[in-house]
Amino acid sequence: MRRFLSGAVVLGLMAMPGMPGVPAMAGVTVTPMQGTMGDPFNNGSISGFGWNAAAGGGAGPLIGNLYDNILTINGGASTSPCGPFCTVPNDGAFIDWVNPTAQWGDDLHGIAGPARGGPTAVITSIRYGYSNDVATTTHIIQIYDMIPPSAGHLNNPITGQFGALLASIVIPGQPSSTVGLIVTVTGLSIHAGTAAWIKFGEQGVGFPGTFWLTGGLANGVGTSHSGVLYSLKGPPPYQYFFATPYFYVPGEGYVGPNIQVALSGFVLPAPAAISLLALGGLLTLRRRRSR
Repeated sequence: MRRFLSGAVVLGLMAMPGMPGVPAMAGVTVTPMQGTMGDPFNNGSISGFGWNAAAGGGAGPLIGNLYDNILTINGGASTSPCGPFCTVPNDGAFIDWVNPTAQWGDDLHGIAGPARGGPTAVITSIRYGYSNDVATTTHIIQIYDMIPPSAGHLNNPITGQFGALLASIVIPGQPSSTVGLIVTVTGLSIHAGTAAWIKFGEQGVGFPGTFWLTGGLANGVGTSHSGVLYSLKGPPPYQYFFATPYFYVPGEGYVGPNIQVALSGFVLPAPAAISLLALGGLLTLRRRRSR
């Protein structure tokens, strides 16, 4: 059993030089989670800890109006972590690849599109979770366009589905902790299409000690294929998507494989819709003048 921390830590955020899409005035809030951390495990491919969340998990108010598969008990929108495979209520895990050159990631669908009112989303906030009791570290979150936005990922490698790098968010000084931490990054302005890839990496003295919060099922806001991204940094880079409905975590049972993440922001209407809105405004103005 691990002890809990209290309070929140507000950190700075910077953009990686030469990378697109991240304003320098963004903010980062780190909040300890509540729950029980399981024993460490390593099956040769992945390693980490099981996690059984407690109510009021410390994440703060719901933010994921574009995409959210963080469990409701942790302040998210996903009501079930891994569907019929769950053996422990509210179970999840902090997991990373054993290979230290690999990055953790996921596919995020439905963040924009006809049902949302436009083809482009502007991401203003990101929330995710991690655990690292080794040392402070620097997190790097990269968001890529997905081409095509709704295709499956069973053909590996899947480098062809990675479009433009939309943003690379570098968050230095992430604290070490013996419990899970929820991170909320605000003040962003990242333009994305209907779907995107998200990748989580780290560097610095705490590398490779970060385990990313998993166990989310995208039945809250947006959708995701059931599986996880294994990305080697290269060069050349290689991305593999492992389609699986769960991971087996010793002492915790079956845990959903998708990384728990929330995206908040707004959808830009299509140009035709903008034209109609402008026309409607002109007609309203003309009616007022004619009275």
